This record gives sequence, C-alpha cells and structure tokens, in this order.
Amino acid sequence: MVGATAEQLLERHADINWRTRFVDINDLIEILRDCIIADGYTIPDDLNEAIALTARGNALKSRLIRKEEVPAKEAHLMCALTVGHDDLFIDVLNTDIAALRDSIGRQIREGAVRFPFVYGRALYDAFADEFEDEKDYLSSEETVKLLGKIPFGVFQYGRYVVGPSGISESKHSRALRFSKRVPAFHCSDPVCRDLHSVILSTGHNADINAQRHKLTRVLEGESKPAADWAGLAMEISRLSDSHFGNHWIAPMVTLLGDALSDDELRAVLALLSGVEVTAERPNLLERALQWSDKKLAGTVDRMVLGGDICVPLGEVRTPVSTDHMRSGAFRLQPQLGSRGVRFVSGDPGLATLRERELVRTLYLTGNDDERHELDWQLRSVDGVSLDVRLDDYLRTTTPTEALTRLVLSRSSSAIAASEVAGLGEVDGVGDGDLIARLAWKLGFEGGSADDSHADFWTQQEKLSAIVQSWLGSGPGDTNEFRGQAATYFSALEGILEESLAFASWALLRDHITAGRPFSYDNEADRKHGLDLLQAAYTEYVTKRPGEKLKFDGRLTIYPLVRGFGVLADGLNSLIAKASSLARPLSDHPEYATRSALQRFPFASTAPFLDLAAHSRTRIVEGLRDIELTLNAETLSSVRNDYSHYRRTSPELAAMERTLESVGRAVRAIENLGFGLNLCHPSTETSDQWGRRTIGFVGPRSLNHVFARPSSLEWVGFPSLRRPQYLVRSAAFDDANEVLRFERQYDSEYARMWDDYPRPRKKAQPTIDSLAEDAPAGAS
Repeated sequence: MVGATAEQLLERHADINWRTRFVDINDLIEILRDCIIADGYTIPDDLNEAIALTARGNALKSRLIRKEEVPAKEAHLMCALTVGHDDLFIDVLNTDIAALRDSIGRQIREGAVRFPFVYGRALYDAFADEFEDEKDYLSSEETVKLLGKIPFGVFQYGRYVVGPSGISESKHSRALRFSKRVPAFHCSDPVCRDLHSVILSTGHNADINAQRHKLTRVLEGESKPAADWAGLAMEISRLSDSHFGNHWIAPMVTLLGDALSDDELRAVLALLSGVEVTAERPNLLERALQWSDKKLAGTVDRMVLGGDICVPLGEVRTPVSTDHMRSGAFRLQPQLGSRGVRFVSGDPGLATLRERELVRTLYLTGNDDERHELDWQLRSVDGVSLDVRLDDYLRTTTPTEALTRLVLSRSSSAIAASEVAGLGEVDGVGDGDLIARLAWKLGFEGGSADDSHADFWTQQEKLSAIVQSWLGSGPGDTNEFRGQAATYFSALEGILEESLAFASWALLRDHITAGRPFSYDNEADRKHGLDLLQAAYTEYVTKRPGEKLKFDGRLTIYPLVRGFGVLADGLNSLIAKASSLARPLSDHPEYATRSALQRFPFASTAPFLDLAAHSRTRIVEGLRDIELTLNAETLSSVRNDYSHYRRTSPELAAMERTLESVGRAVRAIENLGFGLNLCHPSTETSDQWGRRTIGFVGPRSLNHVFARPSSLEWVGFPSLRRPQYLVRSAAFDDANEVLRFERQYDSEYARMWDDYPRPRKKAQPTIDSLAEDAPAGAS
C-alpha cells in the first residue's frame, strides 16, 4: 500500500501562501534534523512554542506522553521533526515561522546547535591536531570537542542561511545541506591521495534522540502508509527543475571557501557591497550567500580579468575540502582559472554537449535567416539533415576551430554566446582571447602545450640570422648583434638552470614522502633541486683537479654546463650504494605486499634507482652528452667575449658552431623530458576489452602515449586528464609509464594549501554500518 505522492499532495494544497509557509517550515525543520547537539541538550521553550501541531499531531503527542512515557517537550518536538505521516503533524498556518527561525538562530549563536565549518582547512587541521590515528567515526564527545576548535559552519536550506550570526535570509534559494559524513584526513598509505571522511556524531543521550525509537515504533504500527511530504516540499521549491536544469551555474560557496584567500574573498565582497569588509572567513561566506551564484561568478571573473585576483596562467583552482559538494544531475563543480570561473562535470563529454546547445541557441531557435546562415557555414559537411551535419561537424572539429567559425562569423553571434556562457563584456576583446575564454567556460581544457622554451628558440633564430648576415657580404649592425647576443645568453642560462634543477629534483627527490607528491614548483623546488645536486657533488662525484663547484646564487655558464656531467656521475654512483637508499618496508603502501596486480616501484628513496635499467643508462649517457655538446669552456668563452666581436672576426665561426651545438643540447634536454614544458592530454582510444591509450602532446612535436590498464595505477601519479611535466627518459617497465609531475604555482591558492596533506597513523577499521545507524541531529 502506497501513501499519497508528492504530485497528489500538490493538488490538495493549491494555496500559494500555504505552499510558501510549508516550504519555509520544512527547511527550518531540516536544519534541526541535520544539526549536531551535545548529550546535555535541552529543548528551549521558545522553540516548542513557535511550532503549532495539527489535531493529528496533538493526538500523536498525547499518545507518546501517556503510553510511551515520553516527556512533553520531547514529544512535541519529535512530532514536529517528523512533519507528518499519512497526514500533517505541523499546523502550517498557525506555526510562528519568525519565532521558529529566531529560536534556531539563537541556539546556533549560543552553540547549543552546531554545524561544522567544512570550507578551507579549519576542520582538516583541527582533526590532525586532535587525532593521531585514522578514524571512521567520532563519538558524540569527540565530535563536540572537534567542533569546539573550528568556526561555525555555513550552509543554506532554501532561503535560510545558517552561519555564525545564526540564521539569515537570502533572496536566492539554495540546497546546501550538511551531511554528517565530512572529509577530514589523509590516511597512512604513502601513495593514497584521497581525502577520507569521518562520520560526526550527535548527542545520543539527549532526550530528543534517546526517545526517538518510541515514535518510530508507533508510526510503524500505523495502518495508513506515509505520504511523501518531503517530495511535496521539493515540488513546491522546484528543486527537481534545478537538479536537471541550468548546467552553466552551480553553488559558488565551495570555490569561495576553498580556493580564495581571506583577502581575495574580502575584496570580492567589497566590490559587491561597495564598502570595505573586515569580517572573518565564516562571516564572509555567510554574507556571500546573499548574492546569486551568477552574480558571484561574474564578480570573480571581473577581478581575475582585471588583475585584482592573480591567477597564474595555467593554474586551475578547485575546491579541496568541499570537492564532494557537487550539484545537480551533472554533478557540477566551480573552478577558477586565469580566464575566470567555470562549472565543470566529472563527465568530459559535458563540454561538447554545451557547445552543441550553444550553437543551436545561436542558429536553430530563431528565424529562418539564422538557420540558413548555419546551413551555409556547414555547406561542406555531408548529412541527411542540418542537425546531423552540425553534430558531425562538432564531433570532428576542434572546439577552437568550430567556435571561431560559428561564433565569430557575426557580431550578434559573439554577443549572444557571451550572454549564454557568462563571458561578460566582449568589446575590445581579441578574437583569440574571446574564443579561449568561451572554450574555458564551456569546460574544454587547453589544447596547446605550454612552451616555456618559446622565447629561447625565437632568440636562437634571430641570433643565427644575424650571424649568417655577418658571415656574408652584407654590413653588420654591431649594436644589434650585441643586444641580441645578450638576450640569447640570458635566456640560455635560464633554461640550463631550470632544466638542471628539475632533473636533479626529479631523479633524487623522494616523491613518495613529499608534502605534495609528484608536484613541481619552479621556485621552491628549483632551489631544492640545486641543493640535491650540490649534495651529490659533495658526496658522490670525483672532483676534477682544482675544481670546486657551488650550485647556488647566480649561476654562470660554466657551472651550469658542468652540472649536467656532475648529475650524471652522481646518479651513476648511486647504483653501487642502492642498498643504503632502500625504502623501509614500513613505508611501503599496504597493497605492495598483498596485490599481484598492482605493484609499488619506489623501493628506493632515490627515484633514479627505481627506473628501468635501460632508462637509467639513457639518462646518464644523455646528461653526459649534453655536457659534452655544450662544452663548458668554449661556451663560457663565447658567452664572455661576444661584446668584442667584429664583422670580420674569426670568432664568428665559433659563434655559429656554438649556436648549432646549443640547439642540439637544448633539443636533447627537451627529448629527455627535463625541459619544463607542460604536455597536455590530446587523444584517447579504447577497445571492447577495456584497453586504452592516452596520448600527450608537447612543444616541437614531443609526444608520449600511455597504455591502460597498468600495474602502476595505484602509485599516486597525477591524473592523465591533467597537463603535466613528462620526464620521458625516466621510464618504468610498464605501460609506457614515466616519472611525471603536475605543475605547482606560486599563488594565494597554493599558499592556502601548504603543508597538505597531513597523513594520520594507521588504525583498526571500524564497521561503517554501525556508524551509519547513529542518530542524526535533533531527531
């Protein structure tokens, strides 16, 4: 037997005022259901006085008092928290909504009713400080103690915003509800990157929870089935529409809370409100929910594009602690990059669906002239209908090419596309930037590789042209030559230092125990790499007569070139000392000794020793060839003497030879994978047996293909969906796998997440089903 459905209840309750009041009451009751209380919680009189019960509710309350011996206060609130069964228990028209809101708000401010602050690092760091071990479940006492160390939580139930000020009302309704399962710690597994959750516990011994089973028993004995009152609230709020609806916008609070610093967040709210804001983070997020997500996203866009919020090119800020808080059927999550805010899905195909919808909006929802325009644009594409031709075109054409052709063809299309995707003002925006921003908003990843050597190769070409001119019969411009040579050698020194530091760091650093495993910061980690090179030179390398190298401060050509040979000798010397660098078995992940299908290759604390033998040979020989090709003494001499060159000088021939050898050496650095050029995922294929290949592309036709499945998928390498540095020479004996690293940026976002993760000690597992059965909130 089935109770009344939400649709049937909606027909019975057609009065708009009743519906509005019912939704408000239901949202406030949800706050009480979800909250955390202590064992000593008592129900305040003003809370019960605000809630009027129906005749059905009063009858149930009376039965609980008389036959089940439930205290009157608890019986009243228990009926309210249940809302209804076959009929309502709460009198919607006579309940004092304002008084109910005020009572709950006061209890939040006083700490009797608690929600945890889940944004940023507050809960994560408090858990790390409080508990040494992994935990799946916290007792009521542990929960209350943990919550006492972090700020008040910020959530939203309909139009009611829960925060440090209690309960405030927003003009913009949201469903940002608290779940007692919260991300809190990283486990002891050295290669696990998952943020694990803990279940918080409410006061089991508080009377409102201790007596709840009696109400449950009474309702289970009812002859009439329960109606769908929760579904009615959703129907009235149109939550199902928003669940499947606009897939361009999602709640911004997770991005604001996890990816903006306090100062950045204050600046956003100052721009929105027009006044200086000095509040702390929880209050800032509470205030932010007074604006729509579209307004919040647009404001952050303006600040990023205007330089008020600095997001380095290539950095993508994503929610960390609130990564689980995604919205709608598409599981949308906000992200922030140098081109502004976007909302992405775990499904990579969503971007193409949005692209298709965008083009259809521009051309197929208006008059026949627009349809004819699209027909003309796709005149070279075959198909039985315009819709089929459009689908085929978008599937076989790069997003940049398709958007350029279909959006930039008319100013009206560009303006309309900007409005749909939320680009803001497009006047004065160049074509390339407009398309790049539009592709970002749609959800497409950058398709081109990041070429950190582009400037060097430009300087190489220019200086080579000048030298060729001087060697010929034409007159030479001495000042032009000297200026170009100065720029060239400066760029070369930068490349050699970056590549030498990265190679040393990648091959000598223990990445398993790193604070941010397999992640490279070209500022902090570059110094670390040079320190490791210096240590290798001191400990392992046989010094040349009279040689005393230092790899710190401002490095000149000689130590930079010599450094490649030093690194080769240092790496080669490690092989004989491998036993002293073995990783303790206690530091191996648990699966390493228990799984035959997945293996852990990092048996050493020096990654070079864990590579395939052929790879170690290639690296050592490649580094020595680079030193030999560059020739430190010759290159230093040419570098120091270029300002004295004359057009007829025989040294010009040496300069020509130097340019050729430098070009070969830098190409060798790039081919080995030490060039700090980000590679991007470009292709992916799969077959019916689950075998996949994922192709990456880099500058100057560098490419690498990974095969899946692989026995190294549990190691903790970066996701193959993201751009990364591929050390192509540092290979393992499995699936074309190589050492690879995500780029770490110097930004406010990076500083927010310093010293992260902080792994806990391993603990005995608990039984999740027991934790799941724990009472929830004031219910």
